[in-house]
Amino acid sequence: ANGTMLHAVVKDSAGAVVNNNFLPFTAPKNFALPKANVQFTVAKSANADGSVDITVITDKVAVYLTFTTLAQGRFSDNAFVMLPGTQKIQFLPIQGFLISDLTSSLRAEHAASYM
Repeated sequence: ANGTMLHAVVKDSAGAVVNNNFLPFTAPKNFALPKANVQFTVAKSANADGSVDITVITDKVAVYLTFTTLAQGRFSDNAFVMLPGTQKIQFLPIQGFLISDLTSSLRAEHAASYM
């Protein structure tokens, strides 16, 4: 079962997702993971609220996909499981943020990168 994870989605009575988690059945060192090709693009400018969209694409499942940057701020989601396809996350800047720091230093890593 070293390729098996449980995808647990909990919804409230109105059908809104209140919890969405992937639960592994083994320790990460025992995973048999595909070598996912993760790519991302950073929006050229910030949204009205100051956040910056990052579009992420992967061809295979990417387990514990983690983004790092030298830019000042945090990500809306990080260290997550991404299924094949496209999704958007946001970078939420704090004082001292420069979009050039984000675009020049953004990195993505995932568990299969180290196996």
